[in-house]
Amino acid sequence: MASLLPLSLTLLLQGAALLAQAPYTFSDGGRPVQYRLATDEVFSRAGRGVRSTAGSETWGGGRIVKLSEGESPRKLVQANWAQDRKSLAPVFYSLSDLPNETRLTALPAADRARRMAAARRVMTGKLLVHLDKSQLAKLEATHPTGSEASPLEGWTLVSYADAFTALDAVDWMTQQGGFEFAPVFSRTMAKR
Repeated sequence: MASLLPLSLTLLLQGAALLAQAPYTFSDGGRPVQYRLATDEVFSRAGRGVRSTAGSETWGGGRIVKLSEGESPRKLVQANWAQDRKSLAPVFYSLSDLPNETRLTALPAADRARRMAAARRVMTGKLLVHLDKSQLAKLEATHPTGSEASPLEGWTLVSYADAFTALDAVDWMTQQGGFEFAPVFSRTMAKR
C-alpha cells in the first residue's frame, strides 16, 4: 500500500498539471478537437536519448520518460544530439478522452493511469495542412523537409526533420492564424 502512494500522488499531480494548461486545438474532419501538451513527459523510441531521475514507463513501442522538475521537453531536445532528437517526440493528451479535472483526480490511481494512457498521443514529424498551392510558400518559414498531396482533397502532408520541429511549426501556424491543420499522431495498438 505504501508503494502505491507515490504512484497515486504522481498520477494525481500529472493529471492536474495537464488539465491546467492551455489546450492546442486541431482540426479533425473540419471540427475542432482539443489536446494538451504534456510538459513533464517525452516519448523516446526504444528508450534512446533520455535519462531521467523521475522515471519512465514502457508504452507504444518505446518509453514515456517523466521529466524531473525544471526540465521540459523543448529544453531536453535542445540539449540532445541531432540523432537522439529524432528518437524523441512530444506527448499530447486528447481532452475528449479524459473526464474533467475533478473527476480525473477523484479516480483511483489504476483507473487514472489507464485513462491517461488511453488519451495519450505521440506526435510525429508530419502535419496535415489544409491549404492550396499558393499558401504552401508561406510554410517555408517553418522549414519543412518536404510535402506531398494528401488523398484528402485540398490537404497537404507536410514533413519536418523531427517531431519537435513539427511542434514548432504548429506553434508558428497557431500564432499566424488562418491555418487549418492537424498533427499526424503515431498509431499505437491497444486493447479495449
